[in-house]
Amino acid sequence: MVVTNVIIVLKLLVQTQLHATPSFSSSSTSTPYTIIERLAYKVDEIRHPQARACLLWLVGQYAAADDGERTVVEGVKDWAPDVLRKAAKSFRDEVRSLFRNL
Repeated sequence: MVVTNVIIVLKLLVQTQLHATPSFSSSSTSTPYTIIERLAYKVDEIRHPQARACLLWLVGQYAAADDGERTVVEGVKDWAPDVLRKAAKSFRDEVRSLFRNL
């Protein structure tokens, strides 16, 4: 439950920060985009459905590549398709566990 709350708060902070400040220095290590990327790499470790849903929303919302970046899939960060693949792979089991807990 703590992880869920942390990710929900991070989602709100990222949204607030991105909408309040139009651009960020790419040299900063704690931009909203790097926070999302770090969370995305931890998708397998996040087990709570609501936390995973928030993470997937963040990835879907903010995974667009900058114009100057070379990416495998045009216009999408290289890690974003992998997050979707991992989430889809475990989706069926997550739905089952969610309904068992209701």
